[in-house]
Amino acid sequence: MKDKVWRVFLLTSLILLGSACTDNGTKEVYDAQEWAPEDNTNIAKEKSDSKENTVQALNVNKEQDSKSHLNPNFIGGKEWDLGFSDNSNGLFLEYVLKGESIEDWSELITIQKFSSNDNVQVEDYLNQFKISLQKSINGKLDFQVLKKETNDALYEFQLVDDKNQPDQYELGYILKKDSNIWFFHYANKTRKMSDNNKKKWSTVLMSNQLMKLVK
Repeated sequence: MKDKVWRVFLLTSLILLGSACTDNGTKEVYDAQEWAPEDNTNIAKEKSDSKENTVQALNVNKEQDSKSHLNPNFIGGKEWDLGFSDNSNGLFLEYVLKGESIEDWSELITIQKFSSNDNVQVEDYLNQFKISLQKSINGKLDFQVLKKETNDALYEFQLVDDKNQPDQYELGYILKKDSNIWFFHYANKTRKMSDNNKKKWSTVLMSNQLMKLVK
């Protein structure tokens, strides 16, 4: 499965879960492989809540404020271009670094929004994503939940030595707000992400910075 189709496949299960509750609140777990488009274009290990890490992340953001205000596509110290968009099932946006493409990227930002059944909790989306991910790969997967609250969750995973997908690290943030689910991802084709980069992108995902890319 190509990388871009693989990401569509993973996120399809989340959309299905949004309407998976019956009248009595029973939840079903979907295998998104049955629903994924056949040929569709794209679809930290340690939790750190210390004041020191928060201050460091804020300092990084302050250093980038001037550029960010001038260019809304300047996020995380880099400039991004829209690589793919689809509004057929809510909102689906993918941004690549300036000069790269959705077929050949080194870093990727994905933003998704879709309607959510009130009976489906953030934890349900998190579990469904993990199940779909495990079913779709054959490499070594390290999946960690970094933060989990009633209305939001932060996770990370590292995938290496997969036969079909490149080595990659992903940091993701799930937010339930106003009967909608927002899903923010940052992915990097690397075997190991530095702690500083994890802290920086955790702050980016959990703040409103990526909302600048929703146009």
